[in-house]
Amino acid sequence: MTDLVNSILYNATYNPKTNTIRIPIRCDEIEHLKIKKNLNQLKHELHHWIKNKVNIAFDSTNELYDFRKLFTPNDLDEIVSVLFPSTVTFYTGPINCKEHIHVGYEHLIEHKLSKFLFKVGIPANDSNILNQRNFMYKFICPMGKAKPHRIKIYDFIKKNIDIENNTLYSFNTRNKHIDYESIWLEDSIKQRLNDSDFNQKNFTLENQSIFLQKSFCNIVSETGFSKEVNDVRITEKTLLPIKSLQPFIIIGSYKILKYLKSLGFKTFGEVWDESYDNIEDDELRLETIFNLIKEINKKSLKELKDIYLKMIPTLQHNQQNFYNLLNRDDMFIENALIERPIRDYNDILHYKSKIIRKDI
Repeated sequence: MTDLVNSILYNATYNPKTNTIRIPIRCDEIEHLKIKKNLNQLKHELHHWIKNKVNIAFDSTNELYDFRKLFTPNDLDEIVSVLFPSTVTFYTGPINCKEHIHVGYEHLIEHKLSKFLFKVGIPANDSNILNQRNFMYKFICPMGKAKPHRIKIYDFIKKNIDIENNTLYSFNTRNKHIDYESIWLEDSIKQRLNDSDFNQKNFTLENQSIFLQKSFCNIVSETGFSKEVNDVRITEKTLLPIKSLQPFIIIGSYKILKYLKSLGFKTFGEVWDESYDNIEDDELRLETIFNLIKEINKKSLKELKDIYLKMIPTLQHNQQNFYNLLNRDDMFIENALIERPIRDYNDILHYKSKIIRKDI
């Protein structure tokens, strides 16, 4: 097996419920599917599965691809032909993914979300607990990679001292931009530590729920923002505050709130101005959001607590809707209780002997 094919198949898993091999694939790997030698090698390694018509899904849910630029129609025809009779699908994150592939090939691409991203959060859905929630900060704004729209958010926070003092934020902590400092959530909070709830053990990703509990509103800096990229996606960045019973403002693609509502979630248009969602121009949309943040920042923590209490039914609805969606196979991939590494052939044969014959 070549190093490339070995890398591609290393984390591949089989789901007997959907009779699908899911192959996680990175941006530096997916292009190699256009090379016939690599494609034939992949076919060779999967020949028993292909012979038994097991579906093959290339999982790029955490990457952004414009399949029109990545593959020609001939490339896609070749991939489908070589892996026949298995059915080939590409999983990807953007909700509008079918706009990212050639006309006539929309059936090859599916919007999916990955379950493993949603482990962190506040499980409590008890109104009494929510009534007792006290806020130290008006906002929380986690930002990993220093993407162009996040640099503008960072500049906005730094230029508005009162907003910075009321915001728990991180910035430039992944794929670090050399022109900007790296700020972690724990760095932000250590500077103003005055609450016994916070201590050294809380400063980890696994315990970040304390950050969410102590901040009123989540300023979500989504993966996609610009009209040019046209990446309309809802990721863990949006679903984390939903799971954690926290109101949010989404700095994301044009009409992202509309997409969110189409999934059954409720937003907060009755409490503050969400007209930003209808603004197609990126700069104007961002400016409108910044003005909204300024308006919310004018309110005291006590006023925000009163607003939060009125939001509780909406927050509980959203959390329950999140868990309902989590059980939908058509939306989420990856189930640790069902999927098995394809390397574990014996376990799989025992687990689903009717689909994969013992000649594997």
